[in-house]
Parts: sequence; structure tokens; C-alpha cells
Amino acid sequence: MKIISLTIAAIFAAASFTAAAAQHTITGGYANTNVKTLDTDLKGVNVKYNYTFDNSPFGLIASVTATEHEETINGYIPVKVKGEYFSAALGASYAVTDWAKPYVMIGSGKGTIKAATYYGDAEENENGFVYGAGIQFTPFAGFTIDTSYEHTKVFESDINTFVLGAGWRF
Repeated sequence: MKIISLTIAAIFAAASFTAAAAQHTITGGYANTNVKTLDTDLKGVNVKYNYTFDNSPFGLIASVTATEHEETINGYIPVKVKGEYFSAALGASYAVTDWAKPYVMIGSGKGTIKAATYYGDAEENENGFVYGAGIQFTPFAGFTIDTSYEHTKVFESDINTFVLGAGWRF
């Protein structure tokens, strides 16, 4: 969670130091991660910052996603299991029109599995390459809708994350 807070602070700091004529879009939203080897999806948040250069349709986009799911498996020995997924990605955007801006991203994702019993705890981590794409719609001045997909592979399992968010463009 500390990494997410620092990333969000860095995004807002970068936005405050850029040229006034450029276009900035900040969105936040719901993220749903489907792990092919799990029965339950991981749920969480996504934050994006999109900077469009002055007098240009091209821009840069940064994305941070964090999802998790926790459950207790009751058996002979109860086991508390928690799955976590975190990704950070950078990419390019292109304003097709004033209201549609598709983008592509690449980055790094991290999967974590934690298990806790009365006898001890165990944790396993693995990193993977992330790629994704999405589009930001601005149906009217200032308001933006963001939808995206990202994919990675950790623990020999496909990780698919879908995001739906909203924010503002200024």
C-alpha cells in the first residue's frame, strides 16, 4: 500500500510541474483480476495519469493497479490464504478525436500468495512482464471514462485484469 501512495504522490507532483497548455487526465477506478488457477477473482483499484503534449495528439500514460482476495479454507487445519496482484505500467496514448484517446502500456506485475496456519506462515512472490491496452473517453468537458485490459503471467498462470474508471481532464 505504501508503494501505491508514493506512486500517486509522484503522479500528482509531476502533473503540477508540467506546462499549463498541455492536457492532463487523472482517473481512478475498479480493477478486477482473473487468475486462471483460482475460483475467485481479485478485486481492487487502479489509478492512471495521462499527459498529452502541447499541440500534439501524442501523450504518455502511467498506470498502477492493486488487487487482492483473502479467504479461509476450513479443513482439519484451517488455512488463511491471501492472493495479491500489483502492477505498474507506462505507455503511449494518441488522441484520435477530442473525446477518444486509445493507449498501450508495458510494465511489471507482481503476484503474491500468502498462507497462514496455526503452525506458521508461508509467502511466495513472482514477477512478470505486463502488457495492456485501453481507451479514455471524454464525453463532455472535464469528465473522462477509462476502460482497459492488462495481461501478465506469474506462477505459470495467466493473469487478466480489467479496469473501469472515471476521472477528470484539465
